[in-house]
Amino acid sequence: MYINDIFNIKSYSKPDTPRYKFIKELALGGMGKVSLIEDNDLNRNVVMKTLRTDLKTERIMKQFLQEAKIIGSLEHPNIIPIYDFGIHENSMFYTMKFVKGKTLKQIVDILKSNKNAHNLYTWNLRVHIVQQVCEALEYAHSKNVIHLDLKPENIMVGEFGEVMVMDWGISKIIENAYNIDKNKSKSDERITGSPPYMAPEQITDPGVVDFRADLYALGSLLYELLSLQRAHAGSEVEEIFSSVVHERPKSLMSIKNDVQGAIPAELHYITSDLMKKDPAQRQDSANHLKEDLQKFIDGKYPCKCPHTTAKRVAMAFTRLIDGYFNEMVMGIVLVIISLLLLLLFLPS
Repeated sequence: MYINDIFNIKSYSKPDTPRYKFIKELALGGMGKVSLIEDNDLNRNVVMKTLRTDLKTERIMKQFLQEAKIIGSLEHPNIIPIYDFGIHENSMFYTMKFVKGKTLKQIVDILKSNKNAHNLYTWNLRVHIVQQVCEALEYAHSKNVIHLDLKPENIMVGEFGEVMVMDWGISKIIENAYNIDKNKSKSDERITGSPPYMAPEQITDPGVVDFRADLYALGSLLYELLSLQRAHAGSEVEEIFSSVVHERPKSLMSIKNDVQGAIPAELHYITSDLMKKDPAQRQDSANHLKEDLQKFIDGKYPCKCPHTTAKRVAMAFTRLIDGYFNEMVMGIVLVIISLLLLLLFLPS
């Protein structure tokens, strides 16, 4: 039944008009197609994900249903909300909010080619974007959900600065997202994810993953957002896997780029902690990562090298000037006057 059948309002879709009208295809994935759709009943555009017609096996349909249920259960400002679920044109579907904006992948591409874009996407703004991803992950992990496919293409930054974590297609509900010992019997043994952003354990032992795999991926994402290059690159999947498992990414402090200045040392240390090969050595929660990033913004991140020490001293001096500017000016004036008087009255 359509809304106009109840209220007889002409502005709503007619009974012979389908509720959802196809506008354009946005993406084609391994399991489904993502399209921009017009919702005629509510007069708005939404994103619809439909299951591929050639993949209608019982296992795939159950996986698609679980994906919809996971997204539906995660009600958070930084997680894309789901609106509807059902059968459309003989295929399973669910609809989501349509967010106008740019993905982090698009933002990185802009920063690579447009020097002026760095005036907008400052270090602090990039950090703030990642902080909002942290909030989404902390909430999901508290619900025992791990994303397992964080990458720049799956983070959307809206027109008003809102940040949405997208594509929970391979996410998993596990018994306890924070207890690796309980995960082994719950996680899938298949290797899934996007190779440049996968944690080493997703490759070497995919049946034993917990929330720290998401933190590693977030580290890879932050690395790319700062350096404008991937932490692990390669022309073949096997080459990328080998780099993730065995190689340390190039130090952010050593990366020079013609379109931006040196990457702050504090962000190098934060990113390095996220990308440890051993999960036990990584940052211990998305919330603590958010706090560390805030310490960078506030100029309170612990001194770990001459770079951070010098910045801390300079910032402290700047804040002293800001807080006691008039007093310092008066002091300098008095010192100058005293020196002049001393010179005048000294015996020749």
